[in-house]
Amino acid sequence: MIEDIHEPVDLYRTVFREAHARNTSEFFEDLVRRSGVDERANIVTVKELRVLESQVGDASSSSKWWKVLRTAVIVFGVISLLVTVLGQN
Repeated sequence: MIEDIHEPVDLYRTVFREAHARNTSEFFEDLVRRSGVDERANIVTVKELRVLESQVGDASSSSKWWKVLRTAVIVFGVISLLVTVLGQN
């Protein structure tokens, strides 16, 4: 009885792992064939997309610091204005 519990694991190791890998690979190859996607052109497009995503991330980070700086300048200006107005009274 105890030996029976290990049977599915043994079957997976000897049969199903390889069958799953083969079936999955064949399925995706069939999808690519039916979709008509040019794999090489797609690889180039994805590389270009990754470069553009990286540039957007860098620009976003830079933009965030400019917003922080702008906010700090505005706050400093408002405080200076208040000190000036209140100091005159």
